[in-house]
Amino acid sequence: MTARASMAALWRKVNGIDDGNADYPDTGCHESPTCLACTLPVCIEDLPRRYEGVGTPITPEMSEQIRQMRSEGHQVREITAALGVSKRTVERHVKKAGL
Repeated sequence: MTARASMAALWRKVNGIDDGNADYPDTGCHESPTCLACTLPVCIEDLPRRYEGVGTPITPEMSEQIRQMRSEGHQVREITAALGVSKRTVERHVKKAGL
């Protein structure tokens, strides 16, 4: 190992950066059976959610529950925690209902 390589290894160790030999399950995704066999230039798991597609689907019943909880005086953060949806989703349904 050269002095430069050993300094780089020491820097990674001091800064808590893994050297790439992590033991993790390579389960892949819906695009590829394993991460190592994937041909995508960027991992879709690392992309922001809005690029992956739709999040939790909102049923008409959930939409009604959002409106009802808000009309009862619940805060947006309480509604998001109770229903497992994003803040933006709750705000959109509240605005649609005119609350």
